[in-house]
Amino acid sequence: MQAASQQESQAAIKQFSVPSGGPGFVEPFPAAPFSSGKTALTSTHPAPAPARRRRHACLIATATQLVGECAQAAAAVYDPISQAPPDQEEVPVSLWPTHTLLHTGPGRLEAARAQDDTRWPQARDREQHACQASFERRCALIEAETVLLDAAFGFEDSTPDGPAQVPSPPLMAAAGVTDAGLEILEAVDEPDRLFELLEQIRQDGYAPEEVLDDALATVVADACLTLREATGQQDPSRTAEHCLSAARALAQIVTLACIDTGPEPT
Repeated sequence: MQAASQQESQAAIKQFSVPSGGPGFVEPFPAAPFSSGKTALTSTHPAPAPARRRRHACLIATATQLVGECAQAAAAVYDPISQAPPDQEEVPVSLWPTHTLLHTGPGRLEAARAQDDTRWPQARDREQHACQASFERRCALIEAETVLLDAAFGFEDSTPDGPAQVPSPPLMAAAGVTDAGLEILEAVDEPDRLFELLEQIRQDGYAPEEVLDDALATVVADACLTLREATGQQDPSRTAEHCLSAARALAQIVTLACIDTGPEPT
């Protein structure tokens, strides 16, 4: 009975189907082996941008781990001192955790950023496109302003040796991003001021992501340099203090990486 039913169904399909390629023909999608027979639908729309805390999840996790390791490196100095008798002048401490951080920390941070880019290629490309478009707009604006100022005031007599050397538009545009990033760092612990700055940055023609990423790169460099300074100290207590300073910079990395900028204007 089952075979006869299948034959009748196939005959009905042949009777009402249109030859392949003919008007109204829709080629059926075969079900994948061991599937439920349902066909997955794909969208041509780009995936929505992830929240920054997801976009930079590997960097956040690595920076958080390094915060704890900086604290442990400082404790390797402070704990023996706290347990030593008050009249003991020289206390043996371990600086090995600090040296380990110096040699592994920067590479781990760089690897985490690369892993985040690999995990979110569409977000990476979107950010790069937005930053490039913002940079080109600022270069064009600076160049236009320079031409207007030169026509209005001129630079011929600005120095005894001849015309003044005016920075190129790309250099001035890059410097603007750095200045905006430094303003973000100054306001990173003041949420209200921080979001006001982000809105002002967007109105000034910057892409918030590029400013936040520039500030993030500054803090990463600061943390790595602080660790390097820690290993060069003669006093172990100073070494521990630098480890804790590096921990504060690493905590700022987490803060900056978690700041969401909202949807970009179109």
